[in-house]
Amino acid sequence: FELTFGNPGTQYERFNSGTYFSGDLVGAGYATSPSGAYIVRVNSSTGQYVWQTRLGDATEANSIQNTSDGNMILGGTKLNGSNSSKMALTKINGNGGWLWTKTFSSPLQSQAEKAIQTADGGYAIFGIRDWDLMNQFASGKLYLVKTNSNGDSLWAKNYAVPAGWQRGHDMIELSGGGYALAGESYNSISGVGGSIIIRTNASGDTLWTRTV
Repeated sequence: FELTFGNPGTQYERFNSGTYFSGDLVGAGYATSPSGAYIVRVNSSTGQYVWQTRLGDATEANSIQNTSDGNMILGGTKLNGSNSSKMALTKINGNGGWLWTKTFSSPLQSQAEKAIQTADGGYAIFGIRDWDLMNQFASGKLYLVKTNSNGDSLWAKNYAVPAGWQRGHDMIELSGGGYALAGESYNSISGVGGSIIIRTNASGDTLWTRTV
């Protein structure tokens, strides 16, 4: 089957991530009118709607993952003005009901691309901080935040290049402890950009960095 999602009057919608939840498909992303995270659950066999929900407050969902307690965790961005945003970690239940949202900010833009549940029952959220929309090629650091099971920050680490910017896209927790972070990097002096992988310990401290 093929499905098209949307409501009359909606100007723009997109899905950024999806998960397989209790036999159904759940897509998460962003919609306007009103603006906010847009989550849809459909039957994986028939494509029939189970539910759809919008989390307003100008929040965008960039990732979604099942949690061990039968709920789902979203990683995304909460807009806070024309050149200001915060990383947003949101938990919803299996019916699309909002449970809580926690935000993590920096002086300029902060955006989350991925959130995961960690082995200790808490969460980790990864993306970019200190990104200036007015000067995109001169700012931005990889940003990793570790939280407890309630989404409260335990520690935060940023990873920067001397000149230029980095942007985080994906992450995993490693079985031996620590994280593997993947993103992109650009050196504003040499004009050279590429991919970056960072291996950290369980406290988020860098063990090694590779660029390609």
